[in-house]
Amino acid sequence: MLTLENVSYSYTGRSSRVDVLHGVTCTFEQGKFYTIQGPSGCGKSTMLSLMAALDHPQEGRILYDGTPLKEIKTARYRHSCVTTIFQRFNLLTYATVIENVMYPQLLNGVKAAEARKAAAELLAKVDIAESLHKRLPRNLSGGEQQRVAIARALAAGAKVILADEPTGNLDEENSRRVVAILKQLVREKDGQPGSGKTIIMVTHDGDLAKEADVMYSLRGGMLRVVEA
Repeated sequence: MLTLENVSYSYTGRSSRVDVLHGVTCTFEQGKFYTIQGPSGCGKSTMLSLMAALDHPQEGRILYDGTPLKEIKTARYRHSCVTTIFQRFNLLTYATVIENVMYPQLLNGVKAAEARKAAAELLAKVDIAESLHKRLPRNLSGGEQQRVAIARALAAGAKVILADEPTGNLDEENSRRVVAILKQLVREKDGQPGSGKTIIMVTHDGDLAKEADVMYSLRGGMLRVVEA
């Protein structure tokens, strides 16, 4: 589904060049839950940004379903192929809960009535009660806001979900609830293993990282599989 081939990325610091990623090669398959674990500043978020086409590798290439990202229109890729869940939720503050989830569908040309119905179904999937649909995000708890963010990510219809520290602002109970929802999403399409979403979650939490089907460690610009 998503492949990195010899991807390298660096930036120039105050006194020297910093290699954030060095020759990273890996493949993320459909219907699997992946985690990338490592200390702050090791390049985890940079790696997600490259996979989201928010930046480009300085060396190597990234492919989506076998096609290099450079050959896919960036707008289509971001709207339809890959979507991102952020640590700080990034919900539209002036829009209600259900309007937030409707938004990606409206961008893709879905009619308002259809988008509203689909949004309500997605909110139910992530355990957001109908009584909360007309509230603004600021009137929700952190855990509720993150579950709304997950529903919004699903509304885009993307096959790959990139989750950048999605539990970073949550307590342990809500963190585990969010991870449980993400794990369910990779297994739910047609009830067949390997047919659901591809989810790649960045985390500094070693315990949550172990919940993945495949756990990676990123250190010194090098990515390696962590054996269970």
